[in-house]
Amino acid sequence: MDGAFSEEAIISRYNSDLANDIGNLLNRTLTMVEKYFEGKIPAGAGIKALKDKSVALAGELEKRMPALDFAGALSKIWEVVNTANKLIEDSKPWTLAKEKRTDELRSLLYSLLEGLRIVALSIYPFMPATSKSIMRQLGIEEDPSKMKFSDVNSWGLLKEGTKVNKSAPLFPRIET
Repeated sequence: MDGAFSEEAIISRYNSDLANDIGNLLNRTLTMVEKYFEGKIPAGAGIKALKDKSVALAGELEKRMPALDFAGALSKIWEVVNTANKLIEDSKPWTLAKEKRTDELRSLLYSLLEGLRIVALSIYPFMPATSKSIMRQLGIEEDPSKMKFSDVNSWGLLKEGTKVNKSAPLFPRIET
């Protein structure tokens, strides 16, 4: 037997990986940008842990994709997603805002947005519509299919002051 398949397992994986991990990351990040920075991408250098993990992703994809290791490639992409989600929990941006630690908040949100940009470009071969939706919500109008792969390992391509366009959740939770 190659693996267990059930509708419950698919729904659980969808809710966990898609709705909770990437969908919630995008929604939370854009909500905070709207709340704290009037819906505009703030300036920021980046948080080292997320920056390093995001930039290293290109090398991982360059190894895995030609070998047709799609599960491995997606696993590496999700490491970036998980790092970003952990960064939110550890940094507590709501506390940074309350304590008026604006520079730290700017840097955090810029890092999350830039990580999401890299994730969106990286998932294009697997989920092109999702990739395009994330890009649009980040204020990027260019079609991911026309972007260069080298943009995956480039940090800092988001332009300060670009308006984000939060829309409906990418992956609404499935209730059983």
